[in-house]
Amino acid sequence: MHNDSVSPVPPDPFTPLIVAHARMLKCVESLRDLLHAPWSAASAAAVDACLSAHIAEHHRIEEEDLFPLLIEASVARDKLGRMMALIETLTLDHRDMERIWLQLRPAIVRVSGGRRAVLDSFLVDCFAALQVIHVANEETVLFPLARTTLSGIQLAALTRRIRRGRGAVHSV
Repeated sequence: MHNDSVSPVPPDPFTPLIVAHARMLKCVESLRDLLHAPWSAASAAAVDACLSAHIAEHHRIEEEDLFPLLIEASVARDKLGRMMALIETLTLDHRDMERIWLQLRPAIVRVSGGRRAVLDSFLVDCFAALQVIHVANEETVLFPLARTTLSGIQLAALTRRIRRGRGAVHSV
């Protein structure tokens, strides 16, 4: 008797991160739109909610779940130098995005509360450019490298960690 069953392919742990990136980039576009159109309290509140959640939760998932696992796997596969340099760059990006967001957010919060405020267009442009470059670096360099560095067991464990109790990555 011939068995035609195929082993199930484990879910890709990077899919929810890529989906979150796409949503976040839409929020960044909405932020940029605030520079050129009258703000409404609702649009400012939506931008604030989206970007605040993304920055807090998404960065934490990458730094607490993904990066340590990649470092551990890289040691075993003799890829530690390249991986550490990439992770350091991405972590510095996270801190830069957080610093810029802390400067932008007060104006957005004021508008979401019905008050007037002015956004710093230079900071918005810096924030947007950093987000675009960072996402491209993760999706074209980090995630493909991770797929070849992590074992199937590690990929499955990462998928479980992202799904378990980390709902914001799916909703951001």
